[in-house]
Amino acid sequence: MKKLNPISIGSFIIGGVCLLVVGLLSFQSLHFFDRPLRFVCYFDESVQGLDIGSRVKLRGVPVGHVVSIKVQYDWKEKKSAVVVVGELEKNAIVDRSGAPMIMEDDSLLKKLIEQGLRAKVDLIGITGLQFVQLDFSDPKKDLPEDAAGISPYPVIPTVKSRIAQLKEHLVEIADNLKEVNFKKMTIRITEAAEAIEELASYLEEHPSSLIFGRRSKRGKK
Repeated sequence: MKKLNPISIGSFIIGGVCLLVVGLLSFQSLHFFDRPLRFVCYFDESVQGLDIGSRVKLRGVPVGHVVSIKVQYDWKEKKSAVVVVGELEKNAIVDRSGAPMIMEDDSLLKKLIEQGLRAKVDLIGITGLQFVQLDFSDPKKDLPEDAAGISPYPVIPTVKSRIAQLKEHLVEIADNLKEVNFKKMTIRITEAAEAIEELASYLEEHPSSLIFGRRSKRGKK
């Protein structure tokens, strides 16, 4: 039986290891260059129904997804914000000629933000689930703000969702009702104001009730 040459075996092993290393480096390089572009949003409202993996849409068209959701608390200002990090697909947006607007770095996204790109949470039909909706508005409004100053990603400014706006209006109505003197009227203003405040809180917890209506505690009509 012919003996194996140790030098040949060693050369074979070294060659195999080299091929493996080259393959891994090539894979990592491809992954790096294909890596989606990330952004961050700070929401000053409840994001009930928004989860990791939720879609990011631009004017209703899917262009990415949510990769991280955290609550950030500022001890100095004594207030909190929901920090949402999302990823944009590189070729999801095209120009007027139909050519993909490849976002290889932050420069193009920052330019879109300067031109009015804004974010808000929106409701998916009757599901109660939410997604991040991107759209363009007045670039002079809702300017970028990174209170912590440590975000590694471009900050897309946020605007209030429809649920948050409705809640603010209901609370304002309730406060105004409490200040009105209705001594000669039979309705109970305080109870009405409290009911409106309760409705505002319920809408924040159950946004889909705008479509389905509020269910009774016993689950019966």
